[in-house]
Amino acid sequence: MYQKGDFYKYTVYIIDDKPDKLSSISNLVSSLGYNYYLFQTIDEFLQTYTDNKLGCIVINIYNDSIDIALTTKYLVARGYLLPIIGILNKVDVQSIVNAVKNGATDFLIKPINKKYLDQAISKSFIFMQENNKKFMEYRNIMGKFNNLTDREKQIFNLIIEGLSNKTIASNLLISIRTVEMHRYRIMKKMEAGSLLVLIKQAMLLSKFNVE
Repeated sequence: MYQKGDFYKYTVYIIDDKPDKLSSISNLVSSLGYNYYLFQTIDEFLQTYTDNKLGCIVINIYNDSIDIALTTKYLVARGYLLPIIGILNKVDVQSIVNAVKNGATDFLIKPINKKYLDQAISKSFIFMQENNKKFMEYRNIMGKFNNLTDREKQIFNLIIEGLSNKTIASNLLISIRTVEMHRYRIMKKMEAGSLLVLIKQAMLLSKFNVE
């Protein structure tokens, strides 16, 4: 059972390119007792953030100025698992659907209700705690995957599709022996003792939507 007091060591990162909006959101976050930092752009946030500072991101979204789905992908691709809470001017079903598919954890509609903001931040911290271990595993696997050559990545994906060595060789116009050699190197670099382990690794990579 998580207690709210456990969350005060975490940080709320507020991103909005309009200073007056930053001030109003930060006042609410501060009144709830959370630590916070203010940023006007994603790039500014990334230049400052280090991955040992856990927390969540609150992004004010208006007039399509910030694409929360792309922001989520952008952060995950750089190795950051920080839940994102999007603040919307109005209900935009398509934006919500796209963002949730890409990892956003929650949304609030203006005017912001202090109680709902508190609940959203608390839920995002729970999400972060429960997924942090899995994400660290993902980063480890992604590091191994990045060490594969382009050809090995290509064969990795074909193996995961369930294709046999013979079929892979035929598709790539190479010998079965060459496929076997690549497969051996892939298993070794990925530190996968079996095909099942390799498949689980691929599933974890897919979960965080990074190619």
